[in-house]
Amino acid sequence: MDDKTTTQPRDDRRLTCGRCGHRAYAGTLTGGHAVKQVFRHAEGEATAGHEVEPVWGEVFHRCDFCDPEIEAIWSYQVIPVETRIGVTEGLRPGEVFSSTGLNDTPWYACPPCADLIEAKQWREPLKRSLSLYEKRQGRRATTGLRIQTHETHQQFVQMMTGHRLPLDGAR
Repeated sequence: MDDKTTTQPRDDRRLTCGRCGHRAYAGTLTGGHAVKQVFRHAEGEATAGHEVEPVWGEVFHRCDFCDPEIEAIWSYQVIPVETRIGVTEGLRPGEVFSSTGLNDTPWYACPPCADLIEAKQWREPLKRSLSLYEKRQGRRATTGLRIQTHETHQQFVQMMTGHRLPLDGAR
């Protein structure tokens, strides 16, 4: 008997891929007497070369460029590279701790940052990020944090593979 995939009529609108944030659907793969649940990206959604990591409920992505409190509605695919992750500001001015890892997930942007990126105004997301940080923290960002943010943004410029892609609900 051939393998067949059927889409379940359940409430899968709330199923998303935890890796990329795109909508996903659950299905049943049948082959003979074996039944296996499978997950697929919504038709027309970019799979970015990965399997769906199913998450029930909505996944909200925050802007990677300006402020972790601002919701992103755009994503940018990137070339996987080893990068600094887990950056933490130290207690002394200019002190920054970081670790390395493989960055192979999309970067997310809010509408203002995405517009700046699309216009190739590379310094503006940095200015926006530092301004929002200073407003939120009530103090000026340390030199170390300013340098780290600039380096992170520059690394994105080298890693990006194309234009923005809308997350669910983006226009």
